[in-house]
Parts: sequence; C-alpha cells; structure tokens
Amino acid sequence: MCRRGFDAHDTDRENNAVWVHRVTGDITASALVADRSGDWLDEQEWRLVPSKIEALAARGERELVFLCGATANENEVWHLFSRVIYLAIDEDTLRRRLASRTSNDFGKAPNELAAILEWHKDSESNYRRFGAQVIDATLPLDQVVDEIVHAAR
Repeated sequence: MCRRGFDAHDTDRENNAVWVHRVTGDITASALVADRSGDWLDEQEWRLVPSKIEALAARGERELVFLCGATANENEVWHLFSRVIYLAIDEDTLRRRLASRTSNDFGKAPNELAAILEWHKDSESNYRRFGAQVIDATLPLDQVVDEIVHAAR
C-alpha cells in the first residue's frame, strides 16, 4: 500500500499493538522468542493501542488510511473505520508465508504456529459476521492491492 502512495500502517509496527497480559491488562515489556512458550501465549494477547488507532482514524477523516494486521481487540475499534477488509488465505498459504517472512519472527516456533493456525480457523467467518469485505489474498499481490484499493474507495 505504501508503495502506491497510501498512508498505510501495520499492527506489527509503529507500536500500534502491544502484548498485554490477559488477566492483569499489563503491557508485557518483552516478547523475545525465548520467552514465548505455550504458557506465555496462553497468558498474553496482541492488542491494539486505542490512542494510536484513534489518531489514525482522525487522519482518515481527511485522507484514505489503511491499518493492516490482526489483533485480539480489533473489533473494539472497527467503529472508527468506514470499512473493514479481510484478506482470506488458506492454511497452506498461511504456513508458507509465515515460514518465509523476514519482517517478523512470530509464528516460526511450533507453539506460535499452532496458535496462529487456531486463530485462523474461524477468522474468515468471524470477519464476515462483522460485515467485513473479503478479498482472496492468494491472488497475485498487484491484483490483491487493486482489490483492496477498490474496496476502500
């Protein structure tokens, strides 16, 4: 999206989301690979920082702004945006993309991959239920971006 000149942001960057303890609500200081055991993932969740998302939404009143990624509390801020788009992929594609990505190591460890696959199982139907527009993200990248831009406008 940025390559096409759009104001695009990622939940995995710019501190738009943080790891939060599910019970206490405390922000987790570190999420090093060595720390992210199965128990750790059971206790933590990746959550948007509401003030960051509110600031992006305010910019979106003047221009087209994209927030890309998934978090545990995303549905709490969907009302701030005019459209929610879900990029649908099958499990094999998800596995390949996680294994080959270089921007982020989350999902490389077996317990993390298992958690992601579990989250993925019902994600498309959940997004559909909330009224998201679904785009086939297994298509060539340029075509996927074209469809996102079309859906956003």
